[in-house]
Amino acid sequence: EAQVAYFNAVRPFNRLIAPPEIPIEGFDTDAAAAELGRLLGAGLEAKLGAQVACTLVDAEFIRTLLGQLVLNSQAINITEKVEAPAATDGETAPDPVEPLWVEGAGVYVVQSCLNHSCEPNADIVWGDNANIIIKTLRPVAAGEQLTISYIRCELPFEQRQELLSNYFFDCRCPKCQAEGASAEPKPRPSIRVGPMRVTKKQKMGLGLVAD
Repeated sequence: EAQVAYFNAVRPFNRLIAPPEIPIEGFDTDAAAAELGRLLGAGLEAKLGAQVACTLVDAEFIRTLLGQLVLNSQAINITEKVEAPAATDGETAPDPVEPLWVEGAGVYVVQSCLNHSCEPNADIVWGDNANIIIKTLRPVAAGEQLTISYIRCELPFEQRQELLSNYFFDCRCPKCQAEGASAEPKPRPSIRVGPMRVTKKQKMGLGLVAD
């Protein structure tokens, strides 16, 4: 039963694209796997069995998972108003309401299936909390592929291509073809692990970004 629950939990990740074999700067995957094995190996084996436990603390599994998170993550920007407490008699009036801006990243299985175009027909709109909505930007014909932009579409061609190399492909959308997509491909970037950032110095843990 525990193994069935495990396979159901990891099934969505099977739909995510993983990057090619590249180094992850600033992160020692082998050391992380060894530490996870030391801390969690016995408990995982007792709950899930030896085969599943070995998979979860395997360096290659961790490397693939990190790569999937990097390539498929969607930036999250959540803004909330923080109300200041009301002033009492004799006290100075509180500061005005200030927005709290949280930056992070999340993986959305359906959204991660959308390909990129520098002339997209859809966009990501934020709903409540960290929910996202896929909104079309123009009428879409039946059977037409939905596309979004992974970068800012107004950037010059060369800069767009450089940013898109973080996703390990050269864009051949109509806009790029018209602007000269025959330029030589540039070297693929490595992947690094960096911290998430939150205003008011609130720490949120790890975020994964391509650089």
